[in-house]
This record gives sequence, C-alpha cells and structure tokens, in this order.
Amino acid sequence: MSLDQVLSTLTSSQYFIVQYNEVIERSGAKQLQHHSGANKLEHYTNPEIDWNYLLKIANLLAFSPKFEYREKALRIATSNLLFTNKNDGFQNSSVSLLRQLSNFRTIELAKKKGILEENSGSEVSTVSEVLAEKRTEIFSKIFVGENQSFIGNNFQNEFWDSFHSNRIVSES
Repeated sequence: MSLDQVLSTLTSSQYFIVQYNEVIERSGAKQLQHHSGANKLEHYTNPEIDWNYLLKIANLLAFSPKFEYREKALRIATSNLLFTNKNDGFQNSSVSLLRQLSNFRTIELAKKKGILEENSGSEVSTVSEVLAEKRTEIFSKIFVGENQSFIGNNFQNEFWDSFHSNRIVSES
C-alpha cells in the first residue's frame, strides 16, 4: 500500500473528518472571537478534540508531497498550538511537526506572541533528532545573495529551485 493510499484512507475515515472539522470550526470561532468581542469561543466548539490522534495523522500527512495533505498537517499543528495547554506535551509535538514542514516562521511567531516559551522545542534529545533537524534546515535554506539566506518552506524552496532549472514558473 502506497503512502498516498494510506493517507487517503486515513483522511476519509469518519473519525478523522469529525476531528478535523472540529479543528476548522474551532479555528474559525477563534477568528470570530478575535474580530468581534461579542462572540464567545465556547459557543462554537466542542471541547473534545483528540489531539493525540490528530498529531499522529498530521505526522504522516507531512511526509506527503501533496499540498492538500501538507496543508491539513499544518492546520492541525498550528491549531494545536493555539488550543492546547503548554504542560500537556502536545505543543512540543506541534513544534516538531512545524519543523518537519519547514515552517520555522510560525514557531518564531508563536514564541513572540507568548504562545510558546522561548526554549520550547529546543531540547532535542537524540543524535538522530539533531541530524534530522539539521538536514531539514540545510535543505530549507535559500541563498539569496552573498552571505545572505533564509529558511523557506517547501513551496518557497520549489519556487526558488525552479529558477535554477530554467522551468517556466507561474506565481499568482
């Protein structure tokens, strides 16, 4: 069974659909609450989201080259940062997932807004984790000039690589 078949089966299961829709609804309610002080987040959401399950699925989704799967993984990771307790261990999983997705900007923004502690996710414990993080960082680094670079996400890396391969690029 291919990764695509596994992911298709997982994301079409009723349990995943219910859990993922709850994440979307909760994120939308958070935006409504942000833009209108009258809306209460509790009115829109069911308090039970199985973060353990969703983060495991998101970890698998992050391995896919397909945008739709990676987008679901990103939504799960970012929503988890917003809606979980700092002490339950789920935020570290989200940070790890965001690193895997090369979304370092979200991690920095969460630290800046106080959602994550400054040292959150920095305690890498094994050699393989250090090597995996360095590999992601190296492959995500985009050089834009002499001694200038930034760490890009997969889309930015593909876009930048297309310039070097003389492929026609359409950016909208």
